[in-house]
Amino acid sequence: MSDIGRCFPRLSLRLFQGFRIYGITATFFWGQPMRKNNLTERVIIVVSSVFYIGCSPFLAGTMASLAAFLVDILIIKANVILHLGIVGCITFIGFLVSGRAEKVFGQKDAREIVIDDFNGVLVGLLFLPYSLKISILGFIIFRIMDGLKPYPIYKMEKLKGSWGVMGDDLVAGVYTNIVLQLLRALLAWR
Repeated sequence: MSDIGRCFPRLSLRLFQGFRIYGITATFFWGQPMRKNNLTERVIIVVSSVFYIGCSPFLAGTMASLAAFLVDILIIKANVILHLGIVGCITFIGFLVSGRAEKVFGQKDAREIVIDDFNGVLVGLLFLPYSLKISILGFIIFRIMDGLKPYPIYKMEKLKGSWGVMGDDLVAGVYTNIVLQLLRALLAWR
């Protein structure tokens, strides 16, 4: 099923029911019959996809990381208390919903679940001074860490449920933060 069909099954059903693509109906096109989500599933989809960013057909994890970068430079602006509060809340909520989101989306660490990427970038920028240069570098380093998955990130990814979804990106965020703190100390960034 496409990302749009998995995030908005009712909308997709309305738009494409009976619509034919080369003689194939939309339900066949989407891969499985679509069903109406209950309220709990809708909340899980909205939260785990960070308000549908994860439903983007183009680099959903990167888009969520970019959203976290924007939150950092536009809202947090090196307010450590606010930053810690946001990271704490998102981590708690992420662990709460990501395991359930796997069941809603029907696959382990579904690409629509991007709350982990969003949180990972914010962890990577924690306890750093407000600087556009540091924030951009943090975004880039996090994406590299998330892509390369150095030890133990790849091991964390294999865990079941919320630990597998959230754990690898939390460790990638910690690694990003360590690299940024070292660069800041070595290059005397402010």
